[in-house]
Amino acid sequence: MAMENFIERSPTRDRMGNTWLRRNMLPIVASASLTLYVMSAPSHAEDLSFPRWWIHTGGVTHHISNDSNRNGENYGLGVEYKFSPTQAVAAGYFRNSFDRNAPTIAYAWLPLKLGPVRVGGVAAIAGGYANRTGALAAVIPWAEITWKYVGLELGVVPVRNGIVTMQFKFRLD
Repeated sequence: MAMENFIERSPTRDRMGNTWLRRNMLPIVASASLTLYVMSAPSHAEDLSFPRWWIHTGGVTHHISNDSNRNGENYGLGVEYKFSPTQAVAAGYFRNSFDRNAPTIAYAWLPLKLGPVRVGGVAAIAGGYANRTGALAAVIPWAEITWKYVGLELGVVPVRNGIVTMQFKFRLD
């Protein structure tokens, strides 16, 4: 109850929703779009044999804390561009664990390959959180397995009220 009162009285929230989000959504989307556009031009030396464009549909999250009453269905929509087999950028929108809309941008680096699985980390910024800025920045251990047109991603946040998240993606090209 105390946390709900804090969230409602927080200076980052008003009757229309998250103020930080409204102020910063356009620059976030514009930056992510420009980044994706610039990276979509292939260089002459790069290998174009891997799928580059993926669409994300969100996923599910298990909250490790037993007393946590969080949303575990984190569905949304996003796009990912792989500019190499080990690196990608993504931008999208999903419903976060607080059941709020969360615009997100991320960079994935997955340098290790263990059979069909790539392992590494993701650095991400997501909106819709109850802190001073309304955003959350995190670096998350990450694994990815992709088949022809389908991908599955697994992330673990092992701190405090940690989470295990599984996300789904589908190839566009």
